[in-house]
Amino acid sequence: MAIRIQSSKKMAGAGGVKIAVHSAAGQGKTMLAATCPKPVVILTEKTGADALSESNIREVFKGKKGITYDIPIIEAYTITDIEAAIEMCRKDKRFETIIFDSVSEMSKLKLKEELPLHKNMMQAYGAMANSVDDLLREMRDDKKNWLFLFHSDENVVYDDEGEASSTVFVPGFEGQKMQKEFPYMLGDVYCMVSTFDDDMKEKRMLRTRQGDTAYYAKNRRGRLEELEEPHIGRVLWKLTKK
Repeated sequence: MAIRIQSSKKMAGAGGVKIAVHSAAGQGKTMLAATCPKPVVILTEKTGADALSESNIREVFKGKKGITYDIPIIEAYTITDIEAAIEMCRKDKRFETIIFDSVSEMSKLKLKEELPLHKNMMQAYGAMANSVDDLLREMRDDKKNWLFLFHSDENVVYDDEGEASSTVFVPGFEGQKMQKEFPYMLGDVYCMVSTFDDDMKEKRMLRTRQGDTAYYAKNRRGRLEELEEPHIGRVLWKLTKK
């Protein structure tokens, strides 16, 4: 194979932006789809579409710019359907941002599929991790923007003496292997959190750096505020244009 030297200016961002967002249930992750440019949702959770009704979107965003009110949704509740949906969305030129809701549920579906095929449960977990890893890399290496949604899991941190010292909330997977390896796959992992303004009114924000909090988050490009408005279109602009 011939070796080519390419410009970092041309390569940066050439393959689309890949972002993961995790949070506890009910924080509004699915609603982020409405803030994405030309979105399509691959839905693996049967109740997920309820949040994306036009009336709910209008109530939440109240006329903000850059909002999509009629979002195409592909229901994929088996691994076969998920693979077909990924392939279709990658090829369909109508869509610019693909929202995968959720990777946590996909890992459960794959584990359920693998368990009857193995006598040893650890082998089933290993096969699940390998399959999910392959699918995530296929999506990560695609040329479009991808938004991966996760439920948050608690990850206990131990000190040098083996005692539990703290808890960090991380993107959730079935099994430990992918939970440890996934953060290295992407440069942008955010956590949806609740904050309060000066009037003690609750609002949702995207935490893009962990800092001294218990919420795992990072952004490789360093172009974002520690807390960003939960609007993926604006985040994409900051990451690619600013």
